[in-house]
Amino acid sequence: MGLNIIAVDGLDCSGKEHITKLLEQELREKYTTAYNVTRIEFPTYDQTKLIDMLLSKEYADVIEDEFFDSSIYLTKTAAFMEDQFAKVLELYKKGKYSDKTNIYIFDRYYMSNLWYNLAFINRDIMDGYNKLLELLKVYQLPKPSVYFYIDMPFDIIQAFLKEKKNKDYNESNTRYLSQVKNYADNVHYKYNIKFSDNQFMVDCMKLESTSIDYM
Repeated sequence: MGLNIIAVDGLDCSGKEHITKLLEQELREKYTTAYNVTRIEFPTYDQTKLIDMLLSKEYADVIEDEFFDSSIYLTKTAAFMEDQFAKVLELYKKGKYSDKTNIYIFDRYYMSNLWYNLAFINRDIMDGYNKLLELLKVYQLPKPSVYFYIDMPFDIIQAFLKEKKNKDYNESNTRYLSQVKNYADNVHYKYNIKFSDNQFMVDCMKLESTSIDYM
């Protein structure tokens, strides 16, 4: 049995939370009797100690000093996939006993594992993508039914991040986030990597009102 997943991904402070909440509201109003609609955020902060450690300054300092190689990409990607895998298993179990079809809106998914972790070690995109595919075979994370990449200009992301409280170390590292943005754009535009059969690039500077017909 598959899962009906709408994945929304992009950089921190690119508008994912706002967009996924609006999408959740729209789909609930539109499909009240037909679907259960649930919004889920990744990663699961404060619930997974490993995730919290990987997003800390202490971890980043150690990696830069001692282990700056491709094994770090696999280690970090696997850790975030385990977080996503645990939630997916929970959703499969929930759906088994539901009297309605479930739609899950993911605020971030495994796509960002690619560009965030490659930017950390500054490695080749296609090599990282092939390693991501290998890990997907292990964890068997379902492909999203629909995928949106939120393309927000980096200067606007920086402005939003300045106002954000309780930032993790990665969100405070402007140089690193600039590399992440470059990787993310190259993944979608230069290499045109497909994460879903229904994939859309959302240019936030040209964003117009839209709706999703899920039927």
